[in-house]
Amino acid sequence: MRAVASPRAARRPVARRTAISIQPARPADKSQPADESRTAQPRRLTAWLLSPACLLTGYLAVHLGYLAYLSIFVFQGQAFSDTNIYRAWAAEGFPQNVQPSPWVYPMVGLLPIWISGLAGPGPFLILWVVLTSLLNGAALGILSGWGRKVEGLRAGWWWLVFITLMGLLGFARVDGVTAPIVLMGLSLGVASPFAASAILAFATWMKIWPAAALLPLFAVVRDRWKVMVGAAPVTAAVVAAA
Repeated sequence: MRAVASPRAARRPVARRTAISIQPARPADKSQPADESRTAQPRRLTAWLLSPACLLTGYLAVHLGYLAYLSIFVFQGQAFSDTNIYRAWAAEGFPQNVQPSPWVYPMVGLLPIWISGLAGPGPFLILWVVLTSLLNGAALGILSGWGRKVEGLRAGWWWLVFITLMGLLGFARVDGVTAPIVLMGLSLGVASPFAASAILAFATWMKIWPAAALLPLFAVVRDRWKVMVGAAPVTAAVVAAA
């Protein structure tokens, strides 16, 4: 005859099997992930700023912004600042007696003014700003190794901020055309002294001041003869054209 277990005995094993130990949860240690997130954000921002796409975006924003603003003058049949003088020179075929002043620049200074005047006096300022913008873009590309050099991208941002702070004056004078050409020459510098010297000589024949950049180039380049030889054919070509 089998013994019948009491209700208390029958329930005891089940109680042991289903017992749950409840302990208060330990607070999660969030200090390390928070620190990582705080340091990750500046790193992501720096990586984005030092990307070729970001530099290109900044370049387009600055130059399209100035182009849009200066277009207002074009729609009113005007130019801006010194480009009024350049437009008059181009329209009259560069005579010596055009007011408010006679021709004062070296020979190659004719070139950007002539290019901007090809379509007549109406769109002169637009073509001038486009020409300046293209030269600035080429200078940024050479300076940054076309986006391959991190240190070049940093220098490219410095140049872009400089253009922005210069404002409309950077788009209204021959210096605005000459400056990016000088930057191209200095960017090549020690690596290609012959090409750098030729570019700087070309800029000097556009406006006198780039000649000052030839002196430090001559001082730092080991093969100084390349600096002298690079400038010679450019000078000879300008004299022959004159």
